[in-house]
Amino acid sequence: MHNNKILIGNSGDKVFLQGNKVIKEAGHYPEKFKQQMDFLMSCDHPNFIDVKPLSETSYEMKRFPTWYDKILTQPLLTSFDQLESLISIVGKFDSVGSNVKTESYLEKLQLRTGYTYEGEFNAASSWGFVHGDLTVSNILHDKDFLFIDPRGTEEQDYYDYGKLMQSFIMEYESHIYNNPSAKYSNFCRGAEQIMYEWCDEYQLKFFLAVHLLGAVPFFELNERYELAGSFLKKGHELFDELEIKYTK
Repeated sequence: MHNNKILIGNSGDKVFLQGNKVIKEAGHYPEKFKQQMDFLMSCDHPNFIDVKPLSETSYEMKRFPTWYDKILTQPLLTSFDQLESLISIVGKFDSVGSNVKTESYLEKLQLRTGYTYEGEFNAASSWGFVHGDLTVSNILHDKDFLFIDPRGTEEQDYYDYGKLMQSFIMEYESHIYNNPSAKYSNFCRGAEQIMYEWCDEYQLKFFLAVHLLGAVPFFELNERYELAGSFLKKGHELFDELEIKYTK
């Protein structure tokens, strides 16, 4: 029988905190949950959390501190050093060379936002193993980083960088945890600059826009219309910079 603290994730997954372990059970999307569990069980990357299956729709993992909580309590310089380490870890994910297929991204965004998008993104990016949902809220930190809740997919390598940038440019965790913090705001501003220093700005902005616009229907479904509007506005501002046109 479960006890102690129970959390409900964005997809309805139930998370039970029991002492030094965490038990997670599938919510609204059991197929996606099983994909995530299978991925974690087969992944041998040292920075992905180890899980023990309990059933087809639940697993157990060891409990670790969240990186978000550490950012709120540790010196900012420590957090910035950790971010540089994180960028390096993601940059070493296995990948193969491939060009960014702009049309495929714009077609998906049209389905999600109702806008029509036209333009070309002229950049090369590697295709291969990614986390797929690398927000600060999906990162734990003990002696090193531990990633949770992966999508277990292959994508362009800047897909993860763009998702990580979403946490910084929109202060995403302040919204989902309903916990505005001046310290987290300061971290996000510094983290944004570090991302631009380490990564290709052109590609980073494209994939950030893809994630921002792709999140719009999720916020609308959860009746968070102000967030939906701010994500849509920022995504389109980035597309303006990249000369990608959009019409309703």
